[in-house]
Amino acid sequence: MSIEELSTLPDGLVIFVRKDCPTCVEIQSVLRQLSKSDLVLTVYSDDPGFPARVSTVKHDRDLRVFRKNEVDDVPTLIHVVDGRAVARTVGWERRSWEALTGTDDLGLDLPDWRPG
Repeated sequence: MSIEELSTLPDGLVIFVRKDCPTCVEIQSVLRQLSKSDLVLTVYSDDPGFPARVSTVKHDRDLRVFRKNEVDDVPTLIHVVDGRAVARTVGWERRSWEALTGTDDLGLDLPDWRPG
């Protein structure tokens, strides 16, 4: 992981997940849905194989990027513009995720809310 990555998140949507997080496991279908969209998406995970079938995963085994960006609870979704976080939501709350991503019908098979 480069110093630049540690200091600046990429523009677009940035999602932090951990494999041992039940909510993160539960929302894998949402992450796949977002990764197939036209949105710019980066997913930071503590496990290179998680979430499955999401091509934009960056492995952060030692959680340096998590800590640098004050991500204590997961999942965390951050909207980044010009290297700055302009909006953030923690946990899974369908309306918040839809508002932040500009995407309707996210995770319709999931409960409306799960803790982070």
